[in-house]
Amino acid sequence: MLEDNLKAFTRADNMQYLGYSAAYSARFLKSKNMLESIPDVEKLLDDSFIRAIAREKK
Repeated sequence: MLEDNLKAFTRADNMQYLGYSAAYSARFLKSKNMLESIPDVEKLLDDSFIRAIAREKK
């Protein structure tokens, strides 16, 4: 479970990365005129909690 969370916060060009899937969703919503602009989703992600837990588990 922790490994999945770490992967979700690790930059990648696939849906496993939260930033990628959020940007993909934002582009879709904009294409449907449900968003006026695409937000910088990277600013929404904070992996510090997950990384802290991972450090404690080592």
